[in-house]
Amino acid sequence: MIICAFIESDPAALIDQFVLINKSKNLPSGLIYELIPQSTLTGEIWDTIKFSASLVTKLEELEDSPFYGLIKSEGRKGGKIPRNSLINPYKTLSKDGHSFIDEKFPDGKFMGDIDELVEQIKTYWIAVRDVFEDAWNPDMKKSRIMHGTSIWALAHLQDEIMSYYRRPDSLELNEYKSSLELIQG
Repeated sequence: MIICAFIESDPAALIDQFVLINKSKNLPSGLIYELIPQSTLTGEIWDTIKFSASLVTKLEELEDSPFYGLIKSEGRKGGKIPRNSLINPYKTLSKDGHSFIDEKFPDGKFMGDIDELVEQIKTYWIAVRDVFEDAWNPDMKKSRIMHGTSIWALAHLQDEIMSYYRRPDSLELNEYKSSLELIQG
C-alpha cells in the first residue's frame, strides 16, 4: 500500500493536489466538480470546469434560486437534481462559439462578472419554474423537467431566447416568461 501526504497550509493547494492525483481514478466527477471552484488550477479544461461548477454552486446556494435545496451532490445530500445535470450544459455553452456565455470567454478564460451572469441565469430559471409550475416538482417520478435531458434543453433554450431578443445582458423575467409560454402549449 502506498500512502502519500502533503505538508501544506493553503486549502486551495491541497484541493489542487487532491484533484490532480485523483482525476484519473474512479472518483465521482461530482466530487471533483465540488472542489474545483476553490482550487487554483488553470488551463482551458480547468477554467471551463471551474466556471461551470462555480456557476452551479452559486445557483444552488442562493435562497431565491429555483435550485436552492434541489441539487444533489457528494457534499450535500437531500437534493433531487444531480449537480452534473446543471454543470454540463453550461460547460458546453461556455465552449459554443455563438452562445451568450462563450462571448465572456475570450482566450478560453471567463472574463466578466459571474454574479451578474448568475442573476441572469437565475432569472431565466425562475421563469421556467413559474411557467412550468406543475412540472417543477422535486418528485422525480412526477416531473420530466427536472431530469438531465430537460435541463440541458432548457439551458440551451435560454441561449436561443437571448439571441432572439439580441439583448443578452438585460432580459427581464416577463420576457423570459412570454418566450417560454410559446412552447408551453
